[in-house]
Amino acid sequence: MGRGSVPYRARELDHESIPRRGPATCRGDEAGARRSYKPPAAEVICLHAKRQKRYSAAWKDFSPKGAKAIAEAGINVSNPDDAGAKQGEVRVSFGDATSKPVIYSVEAVPLSMTPRGKGMDIAFDGKTRDGVGLRVKASCQDVEQM
Repeated sequence: MGRGSVPYRARELDHESIPRRGPATCRGDEAGARRSYKPPAAEVICLHAKRQKRYSAAWKDFSPKGAKAIAEAGINVSNPDDAGAKQGEVRVSFGDATSKPVIYSVEAVPLSMTPRGKGMDIAFDGKTRDGVGLRVKASCQDVEQM
């Protein structure tokens, strides 16, 4: 079940993004600025579902405060046990789900997946279709195996 009382644990799940309005509408000192978010490591869930052919890291704030607060972040690798390049999905959302959250997601994108100790580092560095830059990294050490 992993260390401590938390059944799943990762060391970090980082997210960086160009401001929510996107690069086309940024003005002045906001243009090109990046924001970083680091959810509490003890709240990140890492899961390797072998039959479903998925390796995932996810985090959710069930009561985000304000439109700029990160509400959830996740990175999923498809066919993680197959040899070769990895692909998957990334999703990051901001704000309260009841009041028009801002969601950034990409699908079928190249991901890096690097073994580290008993766990795995999963990362994505790219852009959404709208040109919003995303960089998500999860370092999973305690992984729930299914």
